[in-house]
Amino acid sequence: MPVLSAEIKQRLKEILAQVCDSKNISILGGNIGTSYVYMIVQCPPRFSPSDLMQFFKGRSSRILRQDFSAIKDAVKGDYLWESAYLCLSFGEANEEAINKYIHE
Repeated sequence: MPVLSAEIKQRLKEILAQVCDSKNISILGGNIGTSYVYMIVQCPPRFSPSDLMQFFKGRSSRILRQDFSAIKDAVKGDYLWESAYLCLSFGEANEEAINKYIHE
């Protein structure tokens, strides 16, 4: 069952934007599917990839669980998000290819 309905996706976008604003992180692109989130961000070098995931996953999981009872019913266990993530570093030359990939 897809967890990220249109309403939940919209709220997730708001949460992620708030996190980014509070940490001086810029969202350059992204896509939210029914069961995944892709983001292209630019952030200060003081943040490690694991810091970013903690910010994004931790806050969004807590708020979405509070706001949507459907998530509690759809997700087994204590975690909304998988523990795995992929973090890539890329230059301007690859940005178009990355954006194309995440929107397909």
